Amino acid sequence: MTQDMLSAPLAAPDAGATIPCFVAGTPILTPSGPRPVETLRPGDRVLTRDAGAQPLVWVGARQVAAQGAQAPIEIAAETFGPHACLRVSAQHRILIRDPLAELLFGTPEVLIAARDLIDGQSVRRIAGGTATYVHLAFRTHHIVMSAGLASESFRPGPAVLAGMAAADRAALLALFPGADRVAAFRPARPLLRAHEARVLLAAATDRRAPRPEPALPPAPSPAQAA
Repeated sequence: MTQDMLSAPLAAPDAGATIPCFVAGTPILTPSGPRPVETLRPGDRVLTRDAGAQPLVWVGARQVAAQGAQAPIEIAAETFGPHACLRVSAQHRILIRDPLAELLFGTPEVLIAARDLIDGQSVRRIAGGTATYVHLAFRTHHIVMSAGLASESFRPGPAVLAGMAAADRAALLALFPGADRVAAFRPARPLLRAHEARVLLAAATDRRAPRPEPALPPAPSPAQAA
């Protein structure tokens, strides 16, 4: 890792608020089973949705004050299928599969930032204390299983690198030259903007809402019955 997990300095409250990452303790699926994300190192192989086991090329970590945009987003168990509770950074994208996504965006699977999934109930921002965030990068963008939920790996690009410590930024630019000018590689799935996510979630909520039973026809009057 580029920083020691126990001695990483606190980042400023708004520094790197756009950086996607997992909270330490999140189990990541590997060929040998789930492993806490903070135990992974470059060269370790992680199971990906599209390409099987792939080696990590970079792992980063930082500790932040869990306030404002830096506070993690908690996704309750089974919110999006059979998965455990997990916490990720606000910008970390979750894979959402829904027939409505294909109807609205031409693909059944999309990636949505955790902050755009907040509903105040099963998806909440958890502020207070500190959070240790861990980044996992492959040679390309991948979907991994985190606590049983499919989500993205780290994808370096100008906005992300601008919020990183100088040493991490230099290490990533050595691996992905030019990533400070354009994203290093194409996303594994389409990335929904906040307003697009709202449209999809509103449509999904409406679909699940209970529908009123059709009104029964009025009972015939005694005269009609005769």
